[in-house]
Amino acid sequence: MTERQKSIDFIRGVAIVLMIQTHVWEYYITRPTELGSYLHRGLVGPLGSYAAPLFTLVSGQSAYFATRACGGQKPWDCVARLLRRGGALFLLSTAVNIASGPILKVIDISILNWSVIQLIGFCLCLAPTYARLRWPFRLLWAAIPLMLSEWLHASSGPFSVFFAGFSPPCPWSFLFFAGMLVGDFHAFLSRTAFSSRTRAMVFAGVLSIGLVGCGFVIAHQPLTWNHTAHASITSMVTFVGCFIVLVQVLGYIIDYRRFEHRLVDIIVGWGRHSLTVYYLQLVGIVASAILIRSTLHYPPALDPIWFLPLLTFVLLVLHIIINVIWPKYNYALSLEWFLARLVNGKHSMGRI
Repeated sequence: MTERQKSIDFIRGVAIVLMIQTHVWEYYITRPTELGSYLHRGLVGPLGSYAAPLFTLVSGQSAYFATRACGGQKPWDCVARLLRRGGALFLLSTAVNIASGPILKVIDISILNWSVIQLIGFCLCLAPTYARLRWPFRLLWAAIPLMLSEWLHASSGPFSVFFAGFSPPCPWSFLFFAGMLVGDFHAFLSRTAFSSRTRAMVFAGVLSIGLVGCGFVIAHQPLTWNHTAHASITSMVTFVGCFIVLVQVLGYIIDYRRFEHRLVDIIVGWGRHSLTVYYLQLVGIVASAILIRSTLHYPPALDPIWFLPLLTFVLLVLHIIINVIWPKYNYALSLEWFLARLVNGKHSMGRI
């Protein structure tokens, strides 16, 4: 289980693509036409709502494997590594918030806006505590933020900060620790004396339960996903169920069956350097749109027919930078490069 899983990087890469298409649409496309409404309802909106939660869930699964990889180290060394990594991600995202909001005033956000990177950094600092709990308490640990968001809905007071922003810890950290539970399940299958046939049956059983449960809830209640503390337990559990099915299927195809394809490798490259890609696409799409608006005094508003060509162009540029040019320099000065040096004292690609 110490080997880096290709499927996790692939899913992270897919989540990045979903983020990019949302930002391209939001900052460059206007949608007064029938085509614009159709694209937004049928493509951009539904896919975009999955990006950040999917990214959070697989980051939790990756964090679990990172704690497993610390098996031969002293306990404090492993804790210190995760704290350094989580703290660095949290501070990086906070610095971006400060620069974008109070300093440059290009986006109206607070210092603690709880972006997905801030949330993951925060959860990474709690990951060692999760890893030291016994299994039933791990399940409770994952459920606590979901239950708090349902019971409290805090709008004021000292704990309100955990319910605010784009990806507030309550309930969003439930996604991260649900991802750690998925990693726990895979580790359980790998370390027990199950035959290949029994493991396949367990896998199929879990997958079937997830599919039936997701289908039942989707059929009886419309799902909504909000960047707030008010996502319902039904929506949260159903989304997580869908994600677990996706992770299981892709894990089987890509990791177990060793499926190889050029497009898969391209997306894996984006997922492996997801932190750099995340901020590259923010600068390239969001910052450029803000610059155009400040120069021309009106926002860019292309006809919806340009959405797919523009998205294809952005992804092609990203591919050239990440998978063609940067590997020649061993990804020096990328955010993963700096993070690896901070955590490990050298350039060694981590899991998170």
